[in-house]
Amino acid sequence: MIESSDRTPLPRDFFDRPVLEVAPDLLGRTLVRMTDDGPIELRLTEVEAYAG
Repeated sequence: MIESSDRTPLPRDFFDRPVLEVAPDLLGRTLVRMTDDGPIELRLTEVEAYAG
């Protein structure tokens, strides 16, 4: 889990890995969506990964 408050966007190559490696690395990350009313932030506390 990521303990840092770093808000640097993840590079595309972060996601260019097998899903079962990416999913656990997303735990604790914060998603930020900018809206007209300001930012909406969501901390990821659960993820699901399917390797089909």
